[in-house]
Formats: sequence, C-alpha cells, structure tokens
Amino acid sequence: MANTATGHRPIVQLSTQLANQIAAGEVVERPASVVKELVENSLDAGATQIDIDILNGGKQLIRVRDNGYGIAKEQLELALAPHATSKISELDDLLALYSFGFRGEALASISSVSRFRLTSKTESQTQGWCAVTEGQRMAVKLSPAPATVGTCIDVEELFHNTPARRRFLRTDKTEFAQIDTVIRQMALAHPEVTIVLKHNQRVVKRYKAAFSGPQTEQRLAVVCGQEFVRQSVRIAVEHEALSVSGWLSLPSYHRSQTDGQYFFVNHRPVKDKVLNHAIREAYHPHLPEGRHASYVLFLTIPPDQVDVNVHPTKHEVRFHDVRRVHDFVVQALEQSLHQGIEISEHTTAEPTAEYDSEAYRSNLKEASQNHYQSYADFIRTAYRGNDLKQGTDTLDEQQNLHLLRLDNTTVLVVSEGKLVMIDLPGLFEFWLAMAQASSVQSKLLFPVNLPVMYSEQLTTLTEQVSIESQHREQQLKITAIPEAWNSELFATMITDYLQFQSTQHAQLKLDWVASFIVSYPDDSFQKSSTLAALKEYFRGES
Repeated sequence: MANTATGHRPIVQLSTQLANQIAAGEVVERPASVVKELVENSLDAGATQIDIDILNGGKQLIRVRDNGYGIAKEQLELALAPHATSKISELDDLLALYSFGFRGEALASISSVSRFRLTSKTESQTQGWCAVTEGQRMAVKLSPAPATVGTCIDVEELFHNTPARRRFLRTDKTEFAQIDTVIRQMALAHPEVTIVLKHNQRVVKRYKAAFSGPQTEQRLAVVCGQEFVRQSVRIAVEHEALSVSGWLSLPSYHRSQTDGQYFFVNHRPVKDKVLNHAIREAYHPHLPEGRHASYVLFLTIPPDQVDVNVHPTKHEVRFHDVRRVHDFVVQALEQSLHQGIEISEHTTAEPTAEYDSEAYRSNLKEASQNHYQSYADFIRTAYRGNDLKQGTDTLDEQQNLHLLRLDNTTVLVVSEGKLVMIDLPGLFEFWLAMAQASSVQSKLLFPVNLPVMYSEQLTTLTEQVSIESQHREQQLKITAIPEAWNSELFATMITDYLQFQSTQHAQLKLDWVASFIVSYPDDSFQKSSTLAALKEYFRGES
C-alpha cells in the first residue's frame, strides 16, 4: 500500500489531459507523426482530395483538409475522446482490419499537446461544426462554422504545453523533410487520391489523381524520379492468397542509400526485417557490394494473416506464416528481375534523333492540319529546321521509303505518292494472319533461341500457327516456322512479338518494320493512308 509518511505517493486517477499526453508520447513523435495520423483518417473517410498546409516545419501549424464523409455534429465530442473509434467494435475486428486507424487515440493524443481545432460537415448537414478541447478534462466545445463536406483539422503550436518534447524537435527544414517523406508514401499507396502539400504558403508537391497506367507512371516519376521509371521493371505475381505488385529497379540502377525503397503491406507503409531480408536475397547476385536497389512494392495479404497492432506508429507488422511470406517475396522478385534483365538485354534502344524532339512533334502536328501539293511539302514542313536524314531510314533510293516514329507503337511511312500510318498491334495481327493461311512449315537454317520467360506466350502462339520449338534448360529453341514468314526477319520479329504479348510494351524498330513493308507490300496491315487519320491521331494524343 502507498504510504505518504515514508515518501511514497498515493495512487491517484490521472487527469484526462495527462493520460492523453502520455499516450501522445508514443503516437506523436514529431510533426510528421501528426500528418501521418490525420492523412490516414482522411483516407479512411473516403477522401479523394487531401490538402496539407504546413507552417515552420509543422511546429506552428499543421492543417489537413479533405473531402471525405465528414463527422456528424453529435459524433464530434466522441471523436476527440480517448479510445473512441468507428473502425472496430470488438476483438475479432482486429483480425480483419481494412482501415488504417483503429486504436481511437490519435485525435485525443494530438489535441492534448497542441491547440487543436476540428471542423467538419456531412452531406446531410446544412452547416458545419467546429470542435475544440479545453482544460485538463479535455472538455469539447462545439460551435457552428462555415464548411464544405469533409473535415479540416488545425494543429497549432505542437508541444506548446510540453516544452521538453518541443526542445527535441529539429530545424524547420528537417521536420518538413520528414513530412514530405510521409506524403510521398501516401502518394504512392493511393494514386487515386489527389494530394497537395504546401509549406509556408507555397505549393511544394502536387500529386494529381491517377486512373490509368501512364498517369500512374507519371505520378511514380514525381515521387521516385524519371530515371527510376525508365530503369525499372513492373512486377505482378500472385500465388494463392498472396500477391505482390509494383516496380523493381534493374541492377543497372542502384544507389548508395536506401531512400528509394518503399514497401507497403495492404497499402500500409511498413519496415519489416523479414521483407527486407527477402528483397536483399533476391537482389544479392545482381548488385555491387555496398549498393542498394530501389523499389515500390505492394504486398497484398488477407488481413487475418498479418498483425498490424504491433507498434504504436503501425510501421511494423507481424506475419502469421513468416516463412511462407518470405519465400513468396523472394521467388516473385527473382522471377521478375530475371525477366526484366532478359528484356533489357534483348532490347537495344535506338539513338534518339531530331524527329523525337518537341520541336519536331510540334511541326508534324502543324503539318497534319494543312493540305499540301505533295507529300514532299508535308515532310519539309514536319522537318523544318532539321536534317531530314537524321529523322528517317532510307531503304533504297528506288523505293524512296522514309519512316518517321510517332510514338513507341506507331510509325508514319512516307514514300512517293503514299502516306500510311502503321501501328504495332495491327502489324502483328497481319503477320499472324499470313501464317494461319497456310500450314506449310519451313525449317530454319539457324534455330532461333529465346529466353525461357517467354514459354507461356510461345505456347499460346504455337496453338495459333505452325511452329516447332524445343524447351532446353533456360532456353526456348525454335526450329521451324510458317513458310509465309520471312525467315531473315523472324528472329527480330518474334522477340518483339513475345515481348509485346508479355508486357504490352514494345518499341517499333525501324529497321525490321521497313524491311517488312518491302517484303510484304500488302495494304491490309496499314492503319490508314490519309492525312485525315494523321489529324485524328494528334487529336487523340492531345
């Protein structure tokens, strides 16, 4: 028993404010911690637009505004109470968490160490309401406030009432850098949400919502850099209830630091020793000593197979079957890296000529809007100020054939009195149709060897056309092809075809496309032969 006579203090009930401040010691480490908790609440509320305003590294102000569902007036007081949440209601809910927050202590903890104001409005309400906390009992005071549907939270003078905590904060620049890191993670994990980050009233980052592959890659480039996107390989592997997707840097792209590494479990950013070990194991044969890979990876696992209630900041997780997860990640990464390395070794980038420049594209777009006496005038307009030879492959002076790349899968072919657009899918469709018209085979003088990663695509192809192939160790060997195919072009074309079927990404190589046109002067694979189609192309591009 406590005894005051001997210097021991009696047991007392802590005030609500003090209890919350103690809890804040675990949840609120620095301004970035506040931003993380508030943005996660916005995501849980179904927000599609989140605006974050920061003053002086978050020490003076952190404001997070969203367009989520909002909080009803009668729920505001409870929202600021400790251990109050809408995310779970019983113990079993912890085994199937789909939300980011679940402890119900973030708002109470943050409000206990700052000047806190919460303004919210639901769609069914005619006006918004503002909630502030006062006194040691953290009493909530409500008042009407102008607001749009959603929630806005202001956190001012963080740690103003806990000077010891405030002294541990670093410079404004350092604290904001931590906030920026948090927002980068959120931007990667939730591409469908627009996020705007301001510091000292200046927009620092604007992540536009992405709803397509190119838009997602553009957002990825904003976070990780264009060079990472260019030197990375997509990964998408599933096995039973596990799946991993994202981007892996090729071995040619490595860094001295680990700041380009992002791993998410069920879209929650995590730091896990098991996952780190799996990634290092997959990359170990490919990277120089002391260098680090970059990656953005998303592991999806049933919620009942992972425990996220391990650490107050929820950065750590515990897997129920550690070995299964570890081995799955290693094998998925090894397989994807092997395929990426094979593709990069078999794909030689052509030198970028003047016709790929913005000036050329602008000229070409302008040229497509006008009428000319001849196609020679058209070409001269498109190549205004450029050397024509740099932008074309001339096959033969008698053929007078020029190829101009419009994008990775579309080429403009210009010859005497003729202008056609060719796209890669249409060309391959024509190529297959030629083979399907006859079952006669032609033995290859020199068999064509392909990486084993194309085995699935090659199996599908052999079901459509008459091809003889052998599977030997790590290689696929093709010994016979349809007689209708040009054997000299086959080795180059088959690699591009299988790559296109595997990734839907391939770059038209002007040499074999030009040879193909000369070898097969049939018009059925041509996309169009009119300037009107070129105009339509640019309308669709803009």
